[in-house]
Amino acid sequence: MINVFLSFLLIIILGRKFGIGIETDTYFFALVFADYLRKFISLTWTSIKHYYIEFKVKDTNVLNTVYVVMLNNIVLASLIIILLYYFITGYLSILTEEVKAFMDVFIFFILVHSLLTFNKKILNLEKYYASVYLVEIFVAFINLMAVAFIMTEDIITIAYSTITASIIVIFWQFREVFKLNGFKYKFIFYNKNLSKELFKNSIKLEFSSILYGSKDIVVASIFTSAGSGIYSLYSYASKFVGVISQVVTAPAENVYSAKIGYIVANKEFNLANKRANEMWQRNSILFLISVFATYMLLPIVLKIMLNNQISENEIENVQFFFSLLAIYFLLKVLEIPYKKILYLFKYFNFDILANITYFIIVISGFYIISYTNIDYWLIIISIILAQFIKFVMLLSKHKRHFKKILNHSNN
Repeated sequence: MINVFLSFLLIIILGRKFGIGIETDTYFFALVFADYLRKFISLTWTSIKHYYIEFKVKDTNVLNTVYVVMLNNIVLASLIIILLYYFITGYLSILTEEVKAFMDVFIFFILVHSLLTFNKKILNLEKYYASVYLVEIFVAFINLMAVAFIMTEDIITIAYSTITASIIVIFWQFREVFKLNGFKYKFIFYNKNLSKELFKNSIKLEFSSILYGSKDIVVASIFTSAGSGIYSLYSYASKFVGVISQVVTAPAENVYSAKIGYIVANKEFNLANKRANEMWQRNSILFLISVFATYMLLPIVLKIMLNNQISENEIENVQFFFSLLAIYFLLKVLEIPYKKILYLFKYFNFDILANITYFIIVISGFYIISYTNIDYWLIIISIILAQFIKFVMLLSKHKRHFKKILNHSNN
């Protein structure tokens, strides 16, 4: 709760300082762009979360090797992408002047955030549940102090503060991870017995994420083209729904992710199915209640946030975007419990298929909107449709799989 409050407070102060315009558009676009580049780095390590417990139970020496191999590859992949960024943006004008100035500093965030996320996943699997939020609290607090007391007219300050705070957190995470398992650092990038399978499945997993994350770039492209400040309005709506998701559903999902692995590993399949159903039922009810309450309070909150630098029409736009995004996030709430279980059964290829379907629908919406005169906000409808079809595909696969294994166990 504290980390969510601090992050939300940061958005409020940014809004009061800059209002809605180029500065906030730049900041929100840079966040999306950097996060999308980070997904390519995750191709090197994502699968560890589905093997970690197995390796820890069998052999901690093997776990040590896997950890440092993935750690080294994260650093290598990050440096390659950073160099490519400077090379491409140095010759091609693919970013606006404001975004490029910000990203020239913020590009290093993909390295530090990749390391932070990697260690955060490891510590969560070690049942250090609080560590997931403590690191976010620290980074959010440092950013808040920077924005409140250091930043004047240059939004690039937050790029420096985010990177600095993340580096401090990473050193603490390394100390905990290495001390917890007695790890020793090795300068190795590949292990012939383990790397091939882990990298292959990481690529399968994160390729899906790259396809899925394309929606953020598509939305950013369309909304920034719609005029100054429009993307900021969308981003504020997204932040509100995101806060609800973090407060209401994320804590339970983190605990569920850790526990469901042990339940499936012990072949308690009926219990796993029961826990999945309980998860979506509880979280969807809480989510809907929170969405309704937030929608009603949005006009008041937005005026306070932006120091009355927002018109009634802009408030209505935020409420409209918020309503559409709430539908999209609800579908994600319904999907997550079943998706986690399918990952445990290594249905990575099916997840790729689901995300290819998702990608095709979103990109089709992008081209239709880009080359016709229909309203820009309809891209959100295409994203909702894509998410609904993806959810139906995953739920159907889950039901077929559990029917098969339960019939097998009964026989």
